[in-house]
Amino acid sequence: MDAFIMTATTRTSNTPNKPPYTYINEHGVYYFQLRLPKDIQALPAEQRRGLPPSIIRKSLKTSSTREAAKRAGAQLAHYTELFEEIRKDCQRATASVTLLKNLTLSEAEAIALKYREATEQVAEALASRGANIEHDGEEWAVSINAAGARALAIQHEIKQTDADLNIDGFLRQKNIDLVDSPSRELAAAMVSKTLHSMLSEDRATAVIERARARETELPVSNQTPLQSLLEQLIARRKPTQKREQVYRAVVENYEAFIKRPAIVPDDFNDRATLEKYRDFILSNNKISSWNNRHAAVLNMLIKLAYDLELIARPFSVHISDNEEKAVRRALALPVHDQSDEVRRAFTDAELERVKALRVYKQHPEYLDFLLYTGMRCTEAAQLMPSDVIEDPRHGLFVRVRDTEGRTVKTAASVRTVPVPSGYLTGYIKSNMDKPYLFPHIAPHGVLPAERAERIIRRFSDQKQRAGFDKQVTLYSFRHTWKLKARAAKVEDYLSDYITGALLHK
Repeated sequence: MDAFIMTATTRTSNTPNKPPYTYINEHGVYYFQLRLPKDIQALPAEQRRGLPPSIIRKSLKTSSTREAAKRAGAQLAHYTELFEEIRKDCQRATASVTLLKNLTLSEAEAIALKYREATEQVAEALASRGANIEHDGEEWAVSINAAGARALAIQHEIKQTDADLNIDGFLRQKNIDLVDSPSRELAAAMVSKTLHSMLSEDRATAVIERARARETELPVSNQTPLQSLLEQLIARRKPTQKREQVYRAVVENYEAFIKRPAIVPDDFNDRATLEKYRDFILSNNKISSWNNRHAAVLNMLIKLAYDLELIARPFSVHISDNEEKAVRRALALPVHDQSDEVRRAFTDAELERVKALRVYKQHPEYLDFLLYTGMRCTEAAQLMPSDVIEDPRHGLFVRVRDTEGRTVKTAASVRTVPVPSGYLTGYIKSNMDKPYLFPHIAPHGVLPAERAERIIRRFSDQKQRAGFDKQVTLYSFRHTWKLKARAAKVEDYLSDYITGALLHK
């Protein structure tokens, strides 16, 4: 059975004068109206508990807006609870289905014999009740003898099965799911052959075959539905409602990937069985999403399967740190994943847009300095003339230090950083008589550690108004430097030292 996904109902109206989920008829009486969620609509009528195919309409028997709101709320609560009960019934039914794969000839024959038995039962009912036939606007009751009823029932079933070799309705009634196409084709072919034989067999053969059908048992699976294992896991762990939804979504995603109900052990036997699914998830999601969501739930199911002796040995599908780079290379993804970071580097197009911001035009030297050195914005804001070193052969350097009331993030932050030759070098030299190398980014008298706060706020406000996402911040200049350094094949140890990300020894 297909997995069911929660679908929010749609309000028919939300005007101030009328309560949600209601409409008013021509007599001024309020009616409750609610569209069934799509997963409930898709269910057979017998599973919908008497609900209509698509829309529920009920008179609230009042013309009062206030009373209608109260009654509509009660109706909504009732049907929302009913929808959840129906979904749980479906999940329980799915979990109890017998899943069969690689059907044998004897198993297909057993299914065909049980189909024969059901057809004989239909024939008996037809013979005892007769049939109603419409003729010239009148309905006639017609009696049918046993032989005629049997022939009609067989011919009806032949017409049903021969059209597309489909016996899904019968299998659903027996709670059987043939999970692979060859099994479905074999069972349907065996049923078709049995029905055609029934038309031409003599009475003695019919009696013998019917007795054989009664004594035959339907095939028993040596597989366990993954949905059944999931229900046991939920019963044991008793997760919160939100976490239970995660459990179910992980299993539904896996079954959507293999395009059929999953079975244990065949679809859950070892790590290699799940690697294709893992690679599929990683092609569109970050590794942390796999580890924290999918692998976390799958590992619990694997442990439970081992505890129940459904698989020979336990295993883990969690991706270790050592495996991460190999997985990313195999999937042609960047080896260094930035998707987990709250802040990220600019794209080239974004960088051009950033340079058009008013804050950039007011403080181009400071922001360019961040871009070309990878320095933290608070570190650059605290730089003083005493931090400058000029080497005749190698040019200008600045030292990041924790002296004179200044702060640094870690011990690795204390370092010496090269300043790119060009206009930045000239700008720094022009401010050697000022208290700070970037004197205009904060008012006089602000504490060193707080000198970057005003520009951080202004940059945040302006980039937000310009439509940048929340991962773009002032620290994106630093991430951009590291990304460009990596592209230029600067060794990681050197890049980390220059940016103060690693303690240099």
